[in-house]
Amino acid sequence: MHQRLRKVIGFGLSVAITGILTLLAIPLTISVGGIDDWAAIAYGQSIGSVGAVFVGYGWGISGPASVASSQLPEHRRLYLDSVKTRLVLLVPFGALIVSVCLIVPTKSVFLCVLGGILAVVMELRPNWYFVGISAPYAMLLNETLPRVLFTTIGLWVMISQQNVFVSVLFQILGLIVALALSSHWILRNSGRSDDGRLFVPTSKIRNLLVEHRHGMSASALSTLFSNAPLIIIGLVSLSSVPIFAVVDRLNKQINTAVSPALDVLRGWIPHGDNTARRARARHALFWTAIFAITSGIFLLFLGPYAIYYLSHRVVMLDATTTAAFSVMFCLSLITLVQGQIVLASLGLMRHLSRNTMIMSLFSLPCIMLFGWLWGTAGALFAISIGQLLLLSLNYHSLRISRAV
Repeated sequence: MHQRLRKVIGFGLSVAITGILTLLAIPLTISVGGIDDWAAIAYGQSIGSVGAVFVGYGWGISGPASVASSQLPEHRRLYLDSVKTRLVLLVPFGALIVSVCLIVPTKSVFLCVLGGILAVVMELRPNWYFVGISAPYAMLLNETLPRVLFTTIGLWVMISQQNVFVSVLFQILGLIVALALSSHWILRNSGRSDDGRLFVPTSKIRNLLVEHRHGMSASALSTLFSNAPLIIIGLVSLSSVPIFAVVDRLNKQINTAVSPALDVLRGWIPHGDNTARRARARHALFWTAIFAITSGIFLLFLGPYAIYYLSHRVVMLDATTTAAFSVMFCLSLITLVQGQIVLASLGLMRHLSRNTMIMSLFSLPCIMLFGWLWGTAGALFAISIGQLLLLSLNYHSLRISRAV
């Protein structure tokens, strides 16, 4: 228990530092460029996140379990396989994201493109590896702190120059530097080949694409469902984009805040035999449900004030939108642990991919319809309906596989 708590604290430091900086960056960006410039960046990030998931190719979901359940000599190969796959996919999908950002309706096309590029580079981060080997402090020193340093410098230059562009540019540069430093640490500390050489043969790209196809499809569909609502709102109710963008950002910030505990679960559940894994999965689901329900109740009372602060005192949610947001957050957190952590840790990636596809096909049209009729509140309720469906499908998969 003491060791797991230490790891939660370690991952929590990375999340706390970046989370606080992000919370400061949002109102600062709005104060410099206005809410329309910030919404353009957020819009581009949503577009980029949908496309960039193909660059990540599911390593964020399947990677931690693969590393956690493998021996040290395999770690180097797993990491090099991920780098090779993502670099090959980066150019075509990066170009596609930029092209989409250039044609979508937004008040600042240039900032939208920068937001899309930022989202693509984010997919190259090696955090999944640090999570899989449960090395939070190595991640803090090699990945988190370099990003924080560049982001802080970017905010300072943005304020002094009154230019939002430089802030996003420094974030991109920080991600590139952090990737280089993290890769150096991983290759220095990972396993060698059987004959003791540093060179470890990697797999062919085609084999990697086939091997990780279920992880990629599950990740792609999950990211699509996470980011598509903002894009849909921009198409059916452009005036609701700033409100929905702030709500969406708060939701992601809260999920980021709890991610240290989720990262520990990703590295904890896959260890041991099947009986131990099933027991850990049951404990994880039970405590997640308790935490999610409690958090949803708190959001009913505190959510509007958090949104008011994040929007630089521009947006104040009404009671209906607040209730919709609270329900959506509660269900989303439960399905996240149930699917991307429990199902992935138990080797049920094919079930996760299928369930997410069914949910997306049902929910996205509902988001478009409800968003057109009732704006932000309607879209949030539609997302909640989709999460309820996914919750049921994932539970059915766990039951028929006798995983819990």
